[in-house]
Amino acid sequence: MTIGHRSPLLLVLMISSWVGCASDPTPTPTPVLDAGVEVDGGVVGVPDAGFIELPPGSVAISGSIYRLDDYLRGENVPLSPAVIKPLGVAGVPISAPDPQGRYSVIVPQNGKVVFAVEKDNHVTTYEEISVGDKSILKNFLVSTKIWVDIVAAAYGTHRTAPFPCHAPNPTTSQCKFAFVAGQLLDDGTDGQGTPAPVAGVTKDDFEITVDGQPVYVKGPYFLAANGNTQANLTSSVRERNPPTMAYRGGLFFVFVELPIETTQAKTVGIKVQTEVPTARTLGPVVAKIYLQDLSYVKLYQTAAGVPPPPPPPPPPNGVDFDTVVYPLLLPVTEGGYGCLGCHTSAAGNPSGGMDLSGGPAAAYAALDPARYPQRVDTQVPAQSKLLTKPLYEADGVQDHAIFAFVSAEDPGYQAIYGWIQQGAKRVGGPGNPQPPPNVSFYGEVRPLLYKPAAEGGFGCVDCHSGAEPPGGFSVDGDANALHLELTSEAAQDGSQTGEPYRINKRGEPAKSLVLLNPLQGSPEGHPVKLIPSAADPRYRAIYTWISQGYTNDSP
Repeated sequence: MTIGHRSPLLLVLMISSWVGCASDPTPTPTPVLDAGVEVDGGVVGVPDAGFIELPPGSVAISGSIYRLDDYLRGENVPLSPAVIKPLGVAGVPISAPDPQGRYSVIVPQNGKVVFAVEKDNHVTTYEEISVGDKSILKNFLVSTKIWVDIVAAAYGTHRTAPFPCHAPNPTTSQCKFAFVAGQLLDDGTDGQGTPAPVAGVTKDDFEITVDGQPVYVKGPYFLAANGNTQANLTSSVRERNPPTMAYRGGLFFVFVELPIETTQAKTVGIKVQTEVPTARTLGPVVAKIYLQDLSYVKLYQTAAGVPPPPPPPPPPNGVDFDTVVYPLLLPVTEGGYGCLGCHTSAAGNPSGGMDLSGGPAAAYAALDPARYPQRVDTQVPAQSKLLTKPLYEADGVQDHAIFAFVSAEDPGYQAIYGWIQQGAKRVGGPGNPQPPPNVSFYGEVRPLLYKPAAEGGFGCVDCHSGAEPPGGFSVDGDANALHLELTSEAAQDGSQTGEPYRINKRGEPAKSLVLLNPLQGSPEGHPVKLIPSAADPRYRAIYTWISQGYTNDSP
């Protein structure tokens, strides 16, 4: 099927006024399969309609619309008519599913999109997804007003009625609720790579903020595994789904208080730290919430045992560009925020004339505040285009192809802001900042790989040990043996990126398999994905060690 023609099976919307990330001339697009990559746990998506030609720098997102309460019961009945609004992207029109409830929409690649699903007698329902450089099969959910009414009544509240606000909101004002429904999921270790619902999480295990600040909420309340209300539940539950015997459940619901005059999106942050059945951290996840609308989120396990410490305060000599800022600019599939997906000369003229490709030195040259003070404003860092352009607009209407930072509290935003605030320098440049201290393989990198999760490691040793470890990669030997495994032994796990070793020796640390395999959004197949992005301090430690020459300092 070619763009410009409708298929009876799939409605594809083309955008004549938008050509991906840039408006510059680009080569003829290569046909892309519309089957894409599943991101929502294996539910059935749109039948493959063959090859479709996509605009340069874009991907197709397609699937079906389901009613949320039906979906939770395992009854996936597509809904139509409905309306899908992509938010946080520029120039992408509203989409309408076909009579079978199937939709397709073309969006820019390398970033994030918030989708709003609207339907009569339903609560507008929002969900955020990350977009790399591959098309995606994604089924969206929309909640009926009746279901939210039932949940609200079960827990002594109301979907639409105003009430006096609670602190920290002004107690003399009136408030209403935004709604968050979500699912708690483990890291996939027990399910051989398939995340399973988490049971036993209690209300006290949650930390919930709005725009980075404490907020009054009702809940979290826990739903039965089939999505029904059960007011006596004090923790999350899961059960086997009789038709498939797969686990379902791990469901929660939160009422988030917002003043009734709230007209734009707020950012909710949710993190779970639980001791049941073992110590683990789920999330954090950040999502957009809207007054009297519902947002659907999934909290995946990101660490076991003691959660990783927060990043240390910036050193006196400044945030290092090469090892802290530059990795954040990389494509989504390499842990970055996607900037290099569009701002590159690899496939034509870079978007906005800003070419970040060619490594840290070339990227810095395109961001040097002495040459480009609007891109990087050291006088008023928050006005830097590097921060404002990819920041989600409160009304969902972007002046940038796609957004990267969900809010100013995003750890990537904070890291770049800190670098600009400290003068936006680079080692070897004006001001001659000192390079960051060397990362110790023995004292910092090795513990992440060989220690169990309960002792602060990734937990790699749970699988990568013994006589026949997966991919031939063993972490339970001594320090010298592990260094050889990383730097000298050929990778044996069928790398999709063609990396010969487990670390990249060609000056591209982000392509190292030791980082890509456990990275969320990476094309590398791996049972568990424990690193959310390049903003993770554990990622940063390994990346920096590789960029500094992957030295073995073992005694």
